[in-house]
Amino acid sequence: MVEPRNFRILIVEDQRPLRIVMTRLLQKMGHEVQAVAGGAEAIKFLDTYHPELIFSDISMPEMTGYELVRQLRQRDDLENTYFVAMTGLGQQSDHDQAIQSGFNEHMVKPIDINRLQELFGRLS
Repeated sequence: MVEPRNFRILIVEDQRPLRIVMTRLLQKMGHEVQAVAGGAEAIKFLDTYHPELIFSDISMPEMTGYELVRQLRQRDDLENTYFVAMTGLGQQSDHDQAIQSGFNEHMVKPIDINRLQELFGRLS
């Protein structure tokens, strides 16, 4: 089995405790991780940081994850970026809406470490 490689990752999560936990978890897995608190901050941050994966919460004030991914998908510099929706909503309709909005994948919080490892293995 091929060992998963390390990725440059941006986390967009408005809840600070979740942002910290996710950042630490991904760093322990060997990834380079940056984190921001919302969509507007992410858009500005992406002018200088070029992640391979973006994990974004869906339910955020000011700009939802759906709105964020729609905007980011229009940027040429992010055309090869893999977008993962993170949400507490796990119905099929939530998954479908995430994919239709431009996310590559939909994960239900709390994020399962085995699911993350499987994702990184597929993308390596």
